[in-house]
Amino acid sequence: MSSNSVVKKIKKANFTWRIVVSLVLIGATLLIAFLLIPQHTKYYTARENIFSLPCNTYKVDKYYKGKTYSIYDWFAENKDGKFYIAPVQDKNEEDYYLIVYIPKKYEAKAETIMDQTYEYMDSGDDSVLTEYISCNGYVTDVNAKTSQFLDQYFDAISAPQAVRERVCSKMFVMVPLSKVLASEGTAYIALCLIMLVCALITPLTGLTGSYLKPLKKKLSAENMTLEDLDNEFSNTLFTYGNIQVSKDHIIQIGATPTIFPIKDIVWIYPSKMNQVNSAPIYRGIFMTRYHQCFQLNVKNQAEADSLCQNVHKLQSRALYGYVIENSTMYYKHFNELIDHVYNQSDAPSEDSEATSPVVPAPSEAPASPFVPVSHSIPAQNQEGSSASPFAPGNSENVLPDTISESFTSGLPDPTKKE
Repeated sequence: MSSNSVVKKIKKANFTWRIVVSLVLIGATLLIAFLLIPQHTKYYTARENIFSLPCNTYKVDKYYKGKTYSIYDWFAENKDGKFYIAPVQDKNEEDYYLIVYIPKKYEAKAETIMDQTYEYMDSGDDSVLTEYISCNGYVTDVNAKTSQFLDQYFDAISAPQAVRERVCSKMFVMVPLSKVLASEGTAYIALCLIMLVCALITPLTGLTGSYLKPLKKKLSAENMTLEDLDNEFSNTLFTYGNIQVSKDHIIQIGATPTIFPIKDIVWIYPSKMNQVNSAPIYRGIFMTRYHQCFQLNVKNQAEADSLCQNVHKLQSRALYGYVIENSTMYYKHFNELIDHVYNQSDAPSEDSEATSPVVPAPSEAPASPFVPVSHSIPAQNQEGSSASPFAPGNSENVLPDTISESFTSGLPDPTKKE
């Protein structure tokens, strides 16, 4: 395969595209991993067991592990859980009471832990402490309403003032593992893993050559192979960046190449699309007999004009230029256009000059949808001018106002290739 091989260039473009996509995915993965994951994975980074730490070292909004073997009682509840009292200590190893909010899904186990706690207090045998609740959570301040419910509880059990004074000023809110797994942190971790896998797979899938299947399918419809394509474009007629024109095809080389036969083109015109905050986009527009529209981007207006004009030389009976007459012909008189491009002869009459088509008398035929106009310059580039629906030429080489009655006979099916 030579260095000028079209197929080789397509493979190179596709591989380059895959490497770029892979690098972008890796970059995005690193950004998420370093910027977003640390802010949302405090559940996973919790290392300290809150029930083993001095209560006067708790930090608000910090995440701790929750693993409790002892619960004294509960004093309040809401629709999602209950507020329990659990034993902890301070720096001086004095006994304190920690308010722990435990979700309702752990309610049955919490009752079991309370039973074993009282059994331990009666027997002093720590072997009875077998059940525990393990869950991550965070520390927060005790609000006034929670303190009110706790005071009411202490009043009900006639707790002495010494007990009331040993309640921690912070409380621990347990977060169920199911919520941890459904957290933003978990979502970011999963996203990073997916992106990393895609970044690794993208270049590898290019080795299968699956991206060439659409191209092979298009070529097989014309009884061509990739080798035939290479042979055809070994004699490229015109090149505009990644666009190449041979005698039979136009191809735009890229990760997913665009290719179509020149013989299928029935309307050609250069296009300029202005943009508010960036440079204009220049294109060659090619409409086909199968109602396909191929838009090929080029650098500037000169390349757009040159590309369209050179292709028009190869398909000279196609309409040229964007004017209302050509638009009307393509969208409203498509069968007549097909008939003109593929069924009509270009041979001039004996009494006509070689450069002029036959001009029948107006009385001999009905009005033609082909309007005689000049087209040496595309309509969008010349005020007050039109583009010829046929081959380029001077303003005198135009079509008549009328066509013969046989002009619309024998129309081919535009959905089938010849």
